[in-house]
Amino acid sequence: MPKGIIEKQISQLCANLPEFGWLNNTDRVHLAVLYPKILYSILRHEKTVESRFLKVKQPPFKRIQPHDLILFKESGGPIRGVARAAWTKFFWDIDRKKMQEIKVWYSEYIKADDKFWESKKDSKYGVLIGLRDVRAIEPFKLDKKDGRPWMVMDYDILCSR
Repeated sequence: MPKGIIEKQISQLCANLPEFGWLNNTDRVHLAVLYPKILYSILRHEKTVESRFLKVKQPPFKRIQPHDLILFKESGGPIRGVARAAWTKFFWDIDRKKMQEIKVWYSEYIKADDKFWESKKDSKYGVLIGLRDVRAIEPFKLDKKDGRPWMVMDYDILCSR
């Protein structure tokens, strides 16, 4: 299967990651696009849970699992960091009561303000991802032009030699 340009570029990045013991052939590689403020909060280890609240089922819902690798790309900029998923939690049929419970239990780790929670009030699905082994990396430019905020790629497709 021919790789697209994004997959080819990420393959180049993956080639440098195994030496750190980060990847094996059972891992998925995720590309998360983040606003700079959120990205740097993760890299400073202030934000320890990444959240995605969705109106429809789309990645990373039911696509990420513990030990998967996450590449953090700055919106409009390069990939600047990597982490492992320590744990995942999925929610569906979210209503206002469930969203309030999520906010109470996880807001401290998500580092979200009331404006964020208000913007997510109509979400039906949620994903929480505990982050571990967070590292900044040398910025890696990626020619990603589409609007997808999350991509999932299998290691064996990306990093096969």
